[in-house]
Amino acid sequence: MGVVAENGCGAIQKANAGEPAETEEEQMSDKSLVTPTFGFELIDQLHAIKLKLAAAGYEGRVKLLQALMATGVHCSADLLESVVAIVGEAEREGWAFLLEEATNEHWTCSPEGEYHAIQG
Repeated sequence: MGVVAENGCGAIQKANAGEPAETEEEQMSDKSLVTPTFGFELIDQLHAIKLKLAAAGYEGRVKLLQALMATGVHCSADLLESVVAIVGEAEREGWAFLLEEATNEHWTCSPEGEYHAIQG
């Protein structure tokens, strides 16, 4: 594996790797394709939480959502879809139910996959 170093123009040099250098913009665009809503830190945290709660079942998933909401992150469809992908289970209606447990509010999921708190 070659040495990675940054030259003065923001391009990454890969010594002995035989690969073209990537600019910081190219690297950022690659990351944005993977995680359009979150930074990698949150994804890493979610993976760590997933590992800790893997055997916790339903209770663990409720705690996962409560922990996410405590961070102040808006609970959008993108957020929940990412959580579903990371945890690797549950249908949309199931996640709406978990949201109800976590927030004491009623939630519904539209056919487009958007989650909405039911007012009233």
